[in-house]
Amino acid sequence: MNNLRRILAMPPQAADDVDSVLRALATLVGNYSSLRTRLHLADGDPRQVVAASGELPVRLVRVDVDSEAVQA
Repeated sequence: MNNLRRILAMPPQAADDVDSVLRALATLVGNYSSLRTRLHLADGDPRQVVAASGELPVRLVRVDVDSEAVQA
């Protein structure tokens, strides 16, 4: 099964309350089936599979906002 990944930039103040941000993301995933939809190949054809519930794996990466690596 495949899914599309998203990278979200968070405002600096979100770093003060990461747990609240993660709970908000979990609520969104719980409320919107499109965020729980995956593509699965069945007999060579793509099919949508919607999970009844699910978790959104999150990888947190701290970035120095003054870094030249961060581009808008």
